[in-house]
Amino acid sequence: MNYLVRGMVGMIYGFALLSVSICFAQDTADQLYRDGVGRYLEGDKKGAISLLVKAARTDTTFAEAYNALGMVYLDVRQYKNAEKALRRAVAVDSNYSSAYFNLGNALYNQPSSNEIEAVTAWRKALYLTSDSALSAKIRFNIGKALFTLGDVDKAINEYNIALETDTGLYQVRYELGRAYETNYQLEKAERLYETAIENDSMFAPAYNALGDLYYVRNNIIDAIYMYRKVVDIDSMDCRAYRKLFKVLSLFIGDISRARDSMFVKALYIGRFRSERLIGDKSSLEKQNRLDSIIIDYAKSNKKTISRIYDNFKDSLFESAFIGRSLRKCAADIRLDPDLAGPYYRLVKHQQALIMVIDDIKDDVENKASAILPQCDLTSN
Repeated sequence: MNYLVRGMVGMIYGFALLSVSICFAQDTADQLYRDGVGRYLEGDKKGAISLLVKAARTDTTFAEAYNALGMVYLDVRQYKNAEKALRRAVAVDSNYSSAYFNLGNALYNQPSSNEIEAVTAWRKALYLTSDSALSAKIRFNIGKALFTLGDVDKAINEYNIALETDTGLYQVRYELGRAYETNYQLEKAERLYETAIENDSMFAPAYNALGDLYYVRNNIIDAIYMYRKVVDIDSMDCRAYRKLFKVLSLFIGDISRARDSMFVKALYIGRFRSERLIGDKSSLEKQNRLDSIIIDYAKSNKKTISRIYDNFKDSLFESAFIGRSLRKCAADIRLDPDLAGPYYRLVKHQQALIMVIDDIKDDVENKASAILPQCDLTSN
């Protein structure tokens, strides 16, 4: 604490008494401050607030007490109270870089977020501090605020400066990736998400972001892998289960439609005439008839499909094995599109993949039911 000289030896008795009184108040404020910080470190946030309020009231020039009070309010998400305490801190000490940093956090995190004023407070903190670690955090926060305001290029600049200052900030890499993704620089975004995961293998947002990138590129299997990692890391997040469940359901639907199309082509080439599937029947009747025929086909080829299923199950997320297998089947069809055999081979591979994905879907459903019984996976 920065002490003020409030009395001098040799002054008249009245001033001496005043000096003793003020020093006693300072000592009391210091003790309250230390006790408040101690309570906070012990996890007693309510007790910490009470003691820090008393410290600030005992010595209204105690900037550190106001700053500490503001930080505890930030931790309990009482952002308006945090703002008041931190404004008082910087009013008492206009060179208090940490208080300006915390004030920016209080302004930014309020429901009616004031990004512009938050950036002003952070830039003041940046100007005042010589602490490189704090500078990197400030740059990161300024970047987030600028990104929120839509100034993506300036946000990217702030993030890059932050990384130059502290290369270990995995959250900065994630946010920089989001900014690059917004600017359609997807390869840069992908590398940054991957690096963020390398820095912290339990950082779920980076896995989720990578999953979204893969999904947009129609790389569904890799997207599923990333979404499963999110569920594994944050097993209490119902939204993560819903997202994975929906992606799995859609993927099964897509593969099923592709399988049906290949099967019909194989049947037609094999002179399985359309009257068995078309005739005068409705679309639902035709689909039901086709489903029945495919079930019979799968049963009659159970051994082959089971072998493919085992290979797919063991190699689902390894080196694009399944993608290569399906592409090889498609290449065989292109070599001789008038033979039914290559179509049937592709159907078998597609059926095996459906079985593997269906297993994952069941596993997700069972896990969500056990951990979050109130989580409805089918709701939006």
